[in-house]
Amino acid sequence: MLVWRQNFPLSHHYNLQKQDHWDGKPSKALKVSNIWHTIRHREAPVTWASIVWHRLQVPRFSCHHWLIMHGRVHTLSKLRQFGITNNASCYFCINGIETSHHLFLECPFTQQMFKHINTGKCSSLPVGWADWRIELNNFSGQEIFKSIRVLIFQVGAYQIWRERNNRYHRGESLLPLKLAVMCSKIITSRLSSSKWFAKESIKHTALGIWSNNS
Repeated sequence: MLVWRQNFPLSHHYNLQKQDHWDGKPSKALKVSNIWHTIRHREAPVTWASIVWHRLQVPRFSCHHWLIMHGRVHTLSKLRQFGITNNASCYFCINGIETSHHLFLECPFTQQMFKHINTGKCSSLPVGWADWRIELNNFSGQEIFKSIRVLIFQVGAYQIWRERNNRYHRGESLLPLKLAVMCSKIITSRLSSSKWFAKESIKHTALGIWSNNS
């Protein structure tokens, strides 16, 4: 209970409405979610929230991106800090130290995979997290273009992490081109199935942006 309260502190300034009080009897008006949102402690919104959680998001890819932004991905450099391993060399290029920044941005294997996905503006990797956040937050073009670019990174980063784990735990490996093909199929499927593109004109624009950069 103590750990839970430390991780999820309650607000000291909450004001429960009459309908938020439960008298022990069944009630259709009372919602647990209303009580939780009333008493929970809220942190200030982070600047990258709209980048991680966007209109084309796929939960598993966005959640993985969220872990990356929080520095919670257990790379070998982190495991070395915990004393779990002594070797923190990147499984892909050997020469680099496996940090989140290296694994998802700098590693030649990662860059080669993204290059195979497409060569247009959509696939350009950010130089750094801070610069990328500023660039996307100040982006003045079509929202579709911005969302597609983030989706490409999220799908690619997720596949890189899966490939890394397969090499680490199973001794299995795929080439960057194979991973790129898998990513492209996922992205095309997501664009084709999005409710955002119920209008054929918007769907055509999105698929056009993607195909022109493929």
